[in-house]
Amino acid sequence: MNESIKAAHLTHDAAPQADITPYSAEAAARVEAFHRTLPTYEPTPLADLRHLARSLGLARVAVKDESKRFGLNAFKGLGTSYAVARYLAQYLGIPEDEMTYERLRAPENRERLRGVTLVTATDGNHGRGIAWAAKLFGIFAHVFMPKGGSPERLANIRGLGAEASFTTYNYDDTVRYASQMAQEKGWVLVQDTAFDGYTERPRWIMQGYSTLAHEAMEQYAEMPTHIFLQAGVGSLPGRSRDTLPRTMGRSVPSSPSSSRTAPTASIGRRRRTTGNRTS
Repeated sequence: MNESIKAAHLTHDAAPQADITPYSAEAAARVEAFHRTLPTYEPTPLADLRHLARSLGLARVAVKDESKRFGLNAFKGLGTSYAVARYLAQYLGIPEDEMTYERLRAPENRERLRGVTLVTATDGNHGRGIAWAAKLFGIFAHVFMPKGGSPERLANIRGLGAEASFTTYNYDDTVRYASQMAQEKGWVLVQDTAFDGYTERPRWIMQGYSTLAHEAMEQYAEMPTHIFLQAGVGSLPGRSRDTLPRTMGRSVPSSPSSSRTAPTASIGRRRRTTGNRTS
């Protein structure tokens, strides 16, 4: 693998401050409390790479092993399970602080949820997480993938019971297509990409990742000097960059890897992408 790690550092001193209440310690505690009600939840391991640390002349290098998360080989299930649960609780009139897996799956709620259908766009892991969450809560899901995607990832999504197919579009246009299908069919869009007029459910996904950050800090049990985060569309680093410093008591330098966020991060604003899938 010859790709270099790319990072962009931006300052926004003059920008208005966003409401961070959804990312407070109290909110994170509610998220983790919900995750602990899921039948297959358990913290994923933090692996100490002692030989690598020694070869690099570092005191410690540790990696959070998300291949063990819910049998999905990815961290995405934390975000999708919480976002889907929040929507279902909202639909059923269940308060956030009373939301548990057992209550959402109570016999009196199953019939009410029978008509709920989720829809999303994905390059693979998010869609697999949505398919898994739909199966977990006994509802149906449609998952659309961009052209040029992985047939293996498509098969994994279908293996969880979701209807999944490739589109003729790139990733960004596939997101738009999923949004269009939601509007036309009355489906529920659960997307990890926010856009104008659509921010609540992506925020729920981001909140779901706070459980990962809290687990990691408890397992690491000391102040790290640097944190490297997989960036993707930005949900994980966006959430972790807030949770980790809040948990540890001070800020820690963090670097997202090269991803779809790189073009936007480098210019400091959103930008519509064109062309075919290349990664």
